[in-house]
Amino acid sequence: MDAQKREHDDKSSEQNKRKKLGTPDEADGVTKITDVNDDCLELIFGHLMLQDLVNVADTCKRFQPSAKAVFASKCRGKWLMLHPSVHRLEPFESLENFVKVFGMSNCLKLLRHFGHKITKIDIDYFFINTVKQAVLGRYMNEYCADSLIDITIGASEEVIANWTKPFINAETVWLWSSDLGDLSEWFPKTRRLVLHAGVQWVQNTFPHLEELEIHNGSNKRNRASVAEMLRLNPHLQQLRLLGLGYDMTFMESVSAYLQSLTLLDIRYGSGFLNLDGSSINLKSVKEFNIDLRRVGEMRKIPFSFGQLDKMQLKVNDFKMNDDFGKFLKHNPSLSKLVIHSQVYADTQNSRLVGQIKMDIAKVSPSLDVDVEISTIFRMMVISLSSDDSEEEE
Repeated sequence: MDAQKREHDDKSSEQNKRKKLGTPDEADGVTKITDVNDDCLELIFGHLMLQDLVNVADTCKRFQPSAKAVFASKCRGKWLMLHPSVHRLEPFESLENFVKVFGMSNCLKLLRHFGHKITKIDIDYFFINTVKQAVLGRYMNEYCADSLIDITIGASEEVIANWTKPFINAETVWLWSSDLGDLSEWFPKTRRLVLHAGVQWVQNTFPHLEELEIHNGSNKRNRASVAEMLRLNPHLQQLRLLGLGYDMTFMESVSAYLQSLTLLDIRYGSGFLNLDGSSINLKSVKEFNIDLRRVGEMRKIPFSFGQLDKMQLKVNDFKMNDDFGKFLKHNPSLSKLVIHSQVYADTQNSRLVGQIKMDIAKVSPSLDVDVEISTIFRMMVISLSSDDSEEEE
């Protein structure tokens, strides 16, 4: 009897211990969280902050499908901005259009668990050593190569040291440096390429490229590289030269490669030239944006078009003159004109706008014209012009 009693007491003690520890056995009939189906887990995880969601995915494989589904729902269409060199108390910041991730380990953890759900990524490679650049580049390629559509990166050749496959769905690629070898190999379906620096190393043929946007200033080496890029991609439809120094001499040298353009957007610095009264003909351009604010006075626009429909002109102290009147007459297909005029003194904007519209209506009565007037100080213009000349040198 004593032996049976001790055995019974031991079993009761073990059962009580399990209950106190919160580890029920099958007889208790309590559902564990790992028994919950994926739909219920998604509802539960949907209430978590992004940091907690990453930690849940890092806990066990059972939770990962639901955590990934919640991440995709929370971050759909948002830019994922990785800042591995920045450390903050709150490692994740979720805003309307983008999610910021701080710290190297958090960046790697997020890429590992949710990389194949990320479509837009912006990685700040600066201020981390080459070893970390290589690791981050490997994670990006291993986990995001098939999902990324928009990519913004600034890095050196260490980033691609461990790349093994192309980003097959990337359509928009923003580069802050271009030590990435053959870009057309890594981004074969690129439709839009935006270059902020290092243009001189980008000389590839992109079969699907439609838009090229260049932000850095021009020097002799950059001009040669851009010219070669345009020669290799004559099918280009949209060109934005937003860096200074690409003057009319340069435009004339590449005009033969621009005959497929439907949009041209260009800025001019103080080195703007008029080609001695000649003009460049771009027969397919339908939208033309030109920024002459750093040139100084209004100049003759040395372009002619065959199908121009929309035009945006940014200029200092716009005044209707014979040259601009002739330009409008030579482009009867133009239906929409937007003028951004900066003036050097306070004025009655509404009166000035009315006068500009009246002057244009005398030449093109049916043209739809919008005019925006803003006031600037002449000292600011002089300062900007000085900066432009330094950059062009």
